Amino acid sequence: MTPQIIRCIGANKPLTVIKKLLREEYLRLDRVKFDEAIRAEYDSLYPMYRDMTEEEFIAYQNALELQPEDLVTYDSLEVITQVEIDYSEDENYKTFEEYKNETRVITEAVEATYDEDGNVLTEAIPEVTELVRPYVGLTDEELEAMVESNELLLEYIDSIAKTTKEETLSKLTVTLTDGKVFYADAESRLDLRDAIQLGLDLGQDTTYWKLAEEFNGQRIVEVTIDELKEASKLALLTKGQIVGAV
Repeated sequence: MTPQIIRCIGANKPLTVIKKLLREEYLRLDRVKFDEAIRAEYDSLYPMYRDMTEEEFIAYQNALELQPEDLVTYDSLEVITQVEIDYSEDENYKTFEEYKNETRVITEAVEATYDEDGNVLTEAIPEVTELVRPYVGLTDEELEAMVESNELLLEYIDSIAKTTKEETLSKLTVTLTDGKVFYADAESRLDLRDAIQLGLDLGQDTTYWKLAEEFNGQRIVEVTIDELKEASKLALLTKGQIVGAV
């Protein structure tokens, strides 16, 4: 996950932007993986160094003009000194760029043919080549699966859903069968419950209530306890549907 993607998530950028960046990052990583595999394959064919032979090691020590007591035997070394391999006389040697970009002919070139008057009988066919080791990128399906299963993206989607639910619940209203619209946010649900209980305790059948929208030109209207019960029930059901409890 790149710092840019993390910043976009922190800044609540649209999902389309974050998914686009994720696709680009997965494509980049896939290409890096391919290039590393080609490099490892090349290095196994053309290593840069080899171990010194025993004769080379003896000559190496002699060149240092060491005292007899300082000389060591070839077999006693835990790590044999390495020397750079000279490929200058190897006709099959390729540089890494040559190896990576090596091509093969899949269609031989064919020269055009002409009649005795110089008119073209058959057109020339150019040589067609292809890379010996082509990069085959991720398919759209593979890329989409990787993006959609990204853990940080899934957490971000959950966060968006949670925020959306909270915003919806904070502005929640319910409409009774007669058209009255009641506030149904968390505080309003408590107010409905308390008003119902108080009405029952006092034996009241009606009370005055502030609606979320005007009803017959008024916001504060007289409502029945049964209407409060209906509003409370609708509020709880709707809340449950939003949070997934129902």
